[in-house]
Amino acid sequence: MAANITDIKEFEGEWVWCLHCERASHVSEWTPPECPFEDCDGGLFDGWSYSELRAQAHPEWPQTPVRGKLYPQYG
Repeated sequence: MAANITDIKEFEGEWVWCLHCERASHVSEWTPPECPFEDCDGGLFDGWSYSELRAQAHPEWPQTPVRGKLYPQYG
């Protein structure tokens, strides 16, 4: 499965998908390491590599996500 962003330095320049709100944002926005959307309580362990998740489970997602758009994990 896709890697979460516990070591945020490894994901420099990448997009992150949040398990809590199912939205994408740039990894640089996860400072402090929390989901950048105010209505979400996702933390560091909830951020997943968007590109890995797309490659492994969601090839229908665009290569570059739209910031803040909902990308549901299931249906």
